[in-house]
Amino acid sequence: MQTGQTTPPNEAASKRRPLHLAPLSVSRRSSAVVLPAENRGAPSRPSIPGLTHAARTCGRRAIPGGHGSNDRTPDNHVIVDAEGWAHSNALHSGHFPSLLWEMLRGFDYTEPPQYSGHESILMGTERCQMIVKIPACPARLDWGSWQLTVFGRRPADSWEIAARKAIEEFSEKHNAEIMETPYIVFPLKDETTQAWTDRVNRNLNYMMPDYNAKTAASFRYSLALLKMYEQLREENVMCRSQV
Repeated sequence: MQTGQTTPPNEAASKRRPLHLAPLSVSRRSSAVVLPAENRGAPSRPSIPGLTHAARTCGRRAIPGGHGSNDRTPDNHVIVDAEGWAHSNALHSGHFPSLLWEMLRGFDYTEPPQYSGHESILMGTERCQMIVKIPACPARLDWGSWQLTVFGRRPADSWEIAARKAIEEFSEKHNAEIMETPYIVFPLKDETTQAWTDRVNRNLNYMMPDYNAKTAASFRYSLALLKMYEQLREENVMCRSQV
């Protein structure tokens, strides 16, 4: 009895029509598989002029953030109202807003400051009006609520400016209470105030009983950065006014 001949597997495979697949790329940062252009479905949505990053978050609920938060996506922390104002506690930034909130908590505040920003274009230049509101302190009845307004380019830099300014104003309002806290190392801009004099004397006067060389060096470094920042900011304002 004759047995049927079978095609070797490797020979059968060679007769198959080759399937050409475009290579996949893997993003090292997120480890996500990215399809090549020819294998993607719908094309990417083009950017729309005038639609800001904050405006695309309209309708999303804010998720509180703070120290140790792994969620660094600003979209999850911003609410935009019908008039285009973006509202946030800005704690997800981890910078000056977090420092301000840390300082306020040290004085028994229970609610973080709230930031409200509105973007516009003035003479072809982007700008953002930012209002930071400091609530009343429930543990100190004479410490009422207050607010201040600053201007930046976008919400992300504007709430940093607002928080830094609020730290300075809070320190000047409550200079006596700040003196015995770690926040005495925060430098102030206005050199004409008693708060500035007390702060420099406490941090840089080597005759003080609690003088610390490391603290003094850190304070001088922070003060130099503050002066450089203010100088660059003034130059930037002058350049923008001449455009």
